[in-house]
Amino acid sequence: MPRKKPEPATTEEIKEEVEVETVEEQIEEENENKTRNIVCVGAAENSGSFCLVYRDDLTIYPGRLLEVGKEINEDEAADLLSLTTFKFKEVTK
Repeated sequence: MPRKKPEPATTEEIKEEVEVETVEEQIEEENENKTRNIVCVGAAENSGSFCLVYRDDLTIYPGRLLEVGKEINEDEAADLLSLTTFKFKEVTK
């Protein structure tokens, strides 16, 4: 039994495929350009703390912006976000 030859793609199908790839590339580039930051909102209620001495070389005050990958690593960022004595929020720029 002879095989059927595949039908060539139409111009519309090719355009749609190229557009999808282009959009996916743009999204990836945007995500690469964004830096992940953690900002200190402040001490939790009734903690009585003014600042957080996280490491010997890192004292964190309310309003401090920490860049993940430069000032702190991924594990430290996760640790700060899970603290109950201080409130931290994740922001992107």
